[in-house]
Amino acid sequence: MTPKTSTHTAPGKVILLGEHAVGHGQPAIALPVDRRLTLTTTLSDGNAAGTPHDDPAVRTALATAAALYSLPPDRLTIRVTSDIPAGRGLGSSAALTVALLRTLADLTGRPLDREELLSQARTVEAAFHGTSSGLDAAAVGLGGAIWFRNDLRPRALLLPVKDAFDLVVAVTPERRSTAREVTRLHQRSHAQPALYHQYFSQTGSLSAAARDALRTGDLPALGHLMDQAQNLLARMGVSTPGLEHAITTARTAGALGAKLTGAGGGGAIVALASGNAADVTETLQAEGYETFTNRVGAANGADALSPLK
Repeated sequence: MTPKTSTHTAPGKVILLGEHAVGHGQPAIALPVDRRLTLTTTLSDGNAAGTPHDDPAVRTALATAAALYSLPPDRLTIRVTSDIPAGRGLGSSAALTVALLRTLADLTGRPLDREELLSQARTVEAAFHGTSSGLDAAAVGLGGAIWFRNDLRPRALLLPVKDAFDLVVAVTPERRSTAREVTRLHQRSHAQPALYHQYFSQTGSLSAAARDALRTGDLPALGHLMDQAQNLLARMGVSTPGLEHAITTARTAGALGAKLTGAGGGGAIVALASGNAADVTETLQAEGYETFTNRVGAANGADALSPLK
């Protein structure tokens, strides 16, 4: 039997508001970015073994995904190319997961609708982060700005965006681990439950206000909400001096708002620009940060929350 191959691509993501609080029943807003991962999966014939991946987490993810499709993982080889910075909270593992699942669906001829894709992705992403809220995979898989909530069950909504705007992403040298940051935050919130409940609730309120700002095109309000969210993230203990320096640099250069994106403890920041993305980018690059700009287009969104399995 001739080996079969399938190739799929998926974008990275940023969380605009709501990281960490989303794991405690609060809403979050996230969107894909213009950095992509491409994954090719080869299914060998029954007499030939695939080539194991170097990364143990990727091997675990592959084995988990293969089991969902009743495939022996030792017959699968994957090849990955990506310009999503890894270990920076920009969705590289979610992009790999979504692209992998789509290739396996192709190779087995199994239909894969949106709900099934995101349900499977939550299972597979556990190889990278432990328990997953599903936010990253939804942002990567749905193709637009999303409102996401995981209270009784995960639900996602494509958000209306009245006016296009630019997000400048700056990558710090600090690599981080989502699982480690989530564990540390859990320990702190367990020690001070009332305080952290307040933090999470306030973050959820900021996300709700940001949804309205996107709908009405009020970018100054959106930037202010991002700054408020950053203040809460700093109080939660997930910001770092490196992140704070990048955020201050972006604000000084004229960004309407800036905050860390992802689990924190290092990684990346996102800055909201309105007609001055080049100035913000130039100033961040002068400080030594790797940057890219992501254009967020106007969109109609969807009418109702869609439950995910």
